[in-house]
Amino acid sequence: MKKENLGSVKALKKQLGAAVAMVCVAAVALGSSTYAWFVSNNTVDATVSSISAQSNAAFLTINNTNAKGTETTTTVSLGDNPVKLYPSRPHQAADGTKTDWVAGTEPANLVWQTAYAKEAGKSDVQTNAEGKGIYYDLKHTDSLVTGTTGYVSTSQVYVSSSQGAFNSLKIDAMSVKGTATGTDVKNDIVNAVGALVSCGQEWELWEYVAPTESETAGHWAQTAKSSNSLSGNSDATFGDAVTANQILTVNVTLFYDGDYSTINTTNFKNLGQASVKLDFSATPVQQGVNENYTQGTK
Repeated sequence: MKKENLGSVKALKKQLGAAVAMVCVAAVALGSSTYAWFVSNNTVDATVSSISAQSNAAFLTINNTNAKGTETTTTVSLGDNPVKLYPSRPHQAADGTKTDWVAGTEPANLVWQTAYAKEAGKSDVQTNAEGKGIYYDLKHTDSLVTGTTGYVSTSQVYVSSSQGAFNSLKIDAMSVKGTATGTDVKNDIVNAVGALVSCGQEWELWEYVAPTESETAGHWAQTAKSSNSLSGNSDATFGDAVTANQILTVNVTLFYDGDYSTINTTNFKNLGQASVKLDFSATPVQQGVNENYTQGTK
């Protein structure tokens, strides 16, 4: 990876001045299927109708263009070119919780923050007289949510069905891997990367969670969500129903958290770049089968 020239970057500036790290994104949808029955035509003396076979196994598709799914596309890449971003974080309360991201807030109104560091070699931010960290709200603009502003980057993927219908679009998992290559290259940005994923008015925030004593490695998990987010809640819906005539737009907003320990000016050359992978799934809708159907009974 080409190393950026830091030039006269101020050492204490949390945004790292002209020095920025790189983030790119890819998204994956999991194809879902169910048991399917096929009916055969019976020949009778008086032919009153013809019967053609159709499968009731729906097929979820994903694309990077707003087009109806006509093929069995279950994986989409949003491009290999890294997006350059400054550090930011979701707006938090004074105690560090994300209670300021209330469940009823629309995704377009969620607030992001940035800060200045105390030292070039640490991610600790400057504090006030009471010892509390000083953070600055980023001015809300349409571009902050829908475009690339230097602090967050939003891309779209489009989920549809090439066959059948689905309910309850949800996020199953998120993973991040370093993509910078070369001699002695590190990817210290990886665990700082998070994603805000929204569909309509529903959203979920996914971030890295450090391992517990019983775990060997950390993982990415949902850390905040809107009122009707499905993941972790079986009686709500993250996205609308996916039908043959509807395309769902899913917004994926990427950021990397300046509070993470590796994000500092001194360590900039080791931040590298990262790729994000999201797994989606949905519940197939069986034609003619109601919610009272019990598997194995007539």
